Amino acid sequence: ATVQEGHPAELACLPPQGKPLPTVFWLKDNIEINVEVDVNYIITSEGHLIINQARKSDTPTTLVEPATSHNDEL
Repeated sequence: ATVQEGHPAELACLPPQGKPLPTVFWLKDNIEINVEVDVNYIITSEGHLIINQARKSDTPTTLVEPATSHNDEL
């Protein structure tokens, strides 16, 4: 998908099914995105990432990682 810089973008996440259901966290430059610190990002209840104003720096390294309730990567 192509998004113009400064425009909003939504990145969908389809985590694997499991018991317990895995939680999702998003990484940028291998660091978890903290939506409480960076208001440019929102993580929805479905685990999707909304970028309020897309920047070139958002593109290459934004990843999603599923984890169990014990915070272990799957």
